[in-house]
Amino acid sequence: MSTRGSIMTQRACGRVQRLGIMLVGLVIGGAGWAAESPAGRYETGYSNLVAIASDLHQALDPAQRVRFDPVPVLLANESMPVIRPGVRTVGGQQLWTVEVSAGFIELLNFLSHAKAIDGVDRGFYRKSVASLAGVTGEAGLPGLQITQRKAWAFHTMNHQVSHFNQMAAALLGIQMAYHRLGYYARYAPQLAQQDSQSVPIALLLSPQEWLEAVSRGAHHALKCGFGIDGLCALFEGLDKMPNRPAWTFQFLPPGARAPKLRRQLEHTEYEFFLVSDVGREF
Repeated sequence: MSTRGSIMTQRACGRVQRLGIMLVGLVIGGAGWAAESPAGRYETGYSNLVAIASDLHQALDPAQRVRFDPVPVLLANESMPVIRPGVRTVGGQQLWTVEVSAGFIELLNFLSHAKAIDGVDRGFYRKSVASLAGVTGEAGLPGLQITQRKAWAFHTMNHQVSHFNQMAAALLGIQMAYHRLGYYARYAPQLAQQDSQSVPIALLLSPQEWLEAVSRGAHHALKCGFGIDGLCALFEGLDKMPNRPAWTFQFLPPGARAPKLRRQLEHTEYEFFLVSDVGREF
């Protein structure tokens, strides 16, 4: 086969695999296919994060797997959106972990549903994310301003589940990358201010370090069948938000720009599929 033919075949295979990832994103994470949801109630929540984290844990090499607690720590009383690396002691052994707040789950449901509704009401996602500008998160997030009659329909909620799982997998993968790359250990002394308020690790990293963690986390999620579209949507929404509140910087630090990040993530995805196709028989 010619070089050009080989590349075309690899790209075609990559497109098929990407479609598979989109479908897997709908059913992985304990959510399954969404039913037509009663208005105001989501099927996605902490159980999804636990299932996704378990998949990410299993995808680690054995040497790193034993260092992680596979179950995210839920900060049930924290209404602020928070996801961060941490450590906990289990059976006398200190394990790396990821902490997630109730507010973080609320944020993922907000964003994933807004993105799903955007498919039937163009511009809804951008307007919804913009509505979070100035929201401190201390009292939770405002509800979506839904007027679209298909907002809770079966098709829309299937997309909501997919976006939720993709965002969750990539963000969990990034937190795990902070551990795997040694960043958490390096910056741990600086992660708490004098008033005991948590400082997002993303604000302590250099741009190169943060980008490496994002790429590593996205690649980790891809290994488990979760695509990059959810993470790209998150970055793009926050990048266009006016007057971003402080909690958004844990996801997208100042100076980071969504178009550049999308190109980087697409490159990560391309390399993932290219390597996956090496040795494949057609």
